Amino acid sequence: RAAQLPEPFVEFAGVYEELRAAAEDSLKVNVGDPQALRTHLSCTNLTQASSPRSPCFYPAEQLNSWSWDFTEFTVEELIKLAYDIFIVSGAMEDFQLQPKILRNFLTAAASHYQAIPYHNFNHVCHVLQATYLVSSHTAAVNVLTSLERLALLIAALCHDLDHDGHSNSFHVNSGSELARIYNDQSVMENHHCAMTFAILSRTDCNVLAVLSPEEQRTIRKVIISAILCTDMANHFALTQEFQKHGVVYEPDIEPDRLLLTKVILHAADIGNAVRPFYVNHAMSRRVHREFEAQAHEELALGLPVTFSVDTSDHVMCARVELNFLDYVVSTLWERLVDVLPELAPQMAQLRINRTRYRRIADTGRTADQVLAEEEEEQRQRQLMEEKPVSACAALEGRASTAPAGPSETQLGSIANGETCAVGADNEVSGFGSLTPLEAQISGAAAQEPRGMLVRPGCVPQGPHANSTMLQREADPDQLAQDSQM
Repeated sequence: RAAQLPEPFVEFAGVYEELRAAAEDSLKVNVGDPQALRTHLSCTNLTQASSPRSPCFYPAEQLNSWSWDFTEFTVEELIKLAYDIFIVSGAMEDFQLQPKILRNFLTAAASHYQAIPYHNFNHVCHVLQATYLVSSHTAAVNVLTSLERLALLIAALCHDLDHDGHSNSFHVNSGSELARIYNDQSVMENHHCAMTFAILSRTDCNVLAVLSPEEQRTIRKVIISAILCTDMANHFALTQEFQKHGVVYEPDIEPDRLLLTKVILHAADIGNAVRPFYVNHAMSRRVHREFEAQAHEELALGLPVTFSVDTSDHVMCARVELNFLDYVVSTLWERLVDVLPELAPQMAQLRINRTRYRRIADTGRTADQVLAEEEEEQRQRQLMEEKPVSACAALEGRASTAPAGPSETQLGSIANGETCAVGADNEVSGFGSLTPLEAQISGAAAQEPRGMLVRPGCVPQGPHANSTMLQREADPDQLAQDSQM
């Protein structure tokens, strides 16, 4: 082809071909061979249970819960979690995905997440689960096509592929190779997209091979647009577009569906605060550690410091989190609740978490101290509610045998026509009830439906539940040790 060009362009054409080949090779380097992680999911483990949508590894109740704590899962456990999500979402059944191919794709993707504090495979699986819950357990399921929901799962799984712990600003300011390849535009997000399709180009990883050529073109468009919108530089433009759109999204209008897919993935990506506080706090500390490491590197290289945070200063970290919740997360999620009201409990949880960070910032107390104070306040409140009942029971000679009965909060719920039951531990059971304290500090009792929440004093559920997590996260000495690992 170069020989057919005029003489002055022959040399340029040769250089161009070399650059193009080098760029392609850079994307192919280290594209994960699934054989390297194949021991994680043996073929026998991939046999489905009673139905095509029955998960293989974890109970559906956990997979469908916003309160599930998997912040300490190993890579193997996370791959199993991702595999189960592709099952319970219906993607495996709808598109007849082959178990071995899906396993290969998941393990190859997992192998491309680096051991960095935040943008790792654990973060990605939180985004994957949140994306699944929003796209499959709300009215969005009636708007998006099954192909678009599959695209969202793949985009969520791959949206941070090969992230090196540096922001786009760092790459641009340092003039990195990736910044040169992508012309300083959404550097990391373009790289994540390229890596996604590099992995899918492997025959043994190509979960899209079952699709028609037209479907492959469609899903590629959705995956790329969704991943590119995770660039925080696009946040305010996306939020403004979302706010200007009405609350009704038509399944027959492609631009409506495309906007909704972009919003769902971005909301999931920044949505740690809609989970229980111990999950939100753990993830917050991790992202702060990553920014802190980048700031140290920027100083060493003489580059502008993109974002400065001192992880040993828990008050500063609380203020950083408050600003992020107020000016970034809340604006998008409030509108998302307008469009998908089923997510109101998650917005209530965000308000609870914000109240706790406000206490930390205002009082200087640690997260553990704030939670301990809340538990003591709740204990005192329960004692005050139980005293009249105990006194009446004593007068009737049955103080030692009579149950305490429902609290005033529970009686109020019954009076309001809410269907709830009093469990053996005197908690209101049902669809994730709020404790009286959480309802009070969030304003959710009067404004928000009850959501899937876990009390701050509860031990996190799951194979790696760790009741000392908050203490470890808030301990500066331990954080210093962690950063050296």
